[in-house]
Amino acid sequence: MNIKDRIEQFVGLSLAILSVVISIVDFLGIVDWFNSAIPSISLLMLGTIAGYLILERRNALSKIESKLVDLERRYLRIDSFFSVIQNGDRFSEIALVYGLRDLSTAVSYNRIDVGRNNILEFWKDCISGCGQWFSLSYSNEGITWDTGWGDTISDAIQLERIRLGSTIRRIFLLENDNEYLLLLEKMKKQESIGIDVKWVTKQELMKNPLVKEYFSYFDTWSLVIVDDSWVFTGKTDKNKDVIGHSAIRDHDVLKKAKYVFEQAQIKAKNLEQTPELK
Repeated sequence: MNIKDRIEQFVGLSLAILSVVISIVDFLGIVDWFNSAIPSISLLMLGTIAGYLILERRNALSKIESKLVDLERRYLRIDSFFSVIQNGDRFSEIALVYGLRDLSTAVSYNRIDVGRNNILEFWKDCISGCGQWFSLSYSNEGITWDTGWGDTISDAIQLERIRLGSTIRRIFLLENDNEYLLLLEKMKKQESIGIDVKWVTKQELMKNPLVKEYFSYFDTWSLVIVDDSWVFTGKTDKNKDVIGHSAIRDHDVLKKAKYVFEQAQIKAKNLEQTPELK
């Protein structure tokens, strides 16, 4: 029994007992001064009951109002995405699903953000159904997901996309030439399933001042251009493990991401082009 139920029982029982006492005293005429106070006490009891009922009704109405506001919010989400979904817009489909199921930390018509608990599912939903997935990947040699799937299942999902006709390109962004050996096995494995894999160092790519400016704008080193229409980004911690994802549909954001990826392609090297390790 919660506190609210206890209070209701206490108020009801108190008023019932007081009503019985007043009735008995009034019937027997035991105390004259009390008899004269009975009308006032009765009014007090009625006022208490009325006040309690009004307060209870207001609380109930507040709960209904809160539910109506939440329902309106969900309806507006559905209404804003539905017309686009009819045209086969994958981005809006994902936004609708993540918005309705409260899987995202923030969702709007043009942006979806998810936290660590949903990064793998979100990545899978974004890459599924795409025709092109052009990725600039800033990761480490281990299992960057660290949530139960890991590289094995992510590679299987990408292999499925390639077999269905999708094009996946990935440029690994390395801290330095020495990191090449740490990531070589991972890069070769992805290349073996049909991914177009290359690599470039941050130092080399950041020689372009506009690229440097755009990376500062994105506040992340991991970018994906999806179907040449929207951008998928990954947020990493100091250990380069993925801790969040965003999907952004914005012309200016897409333009900047495409420029960064194009410059990375120009400077990127094939796996056979080994660096001069120190």
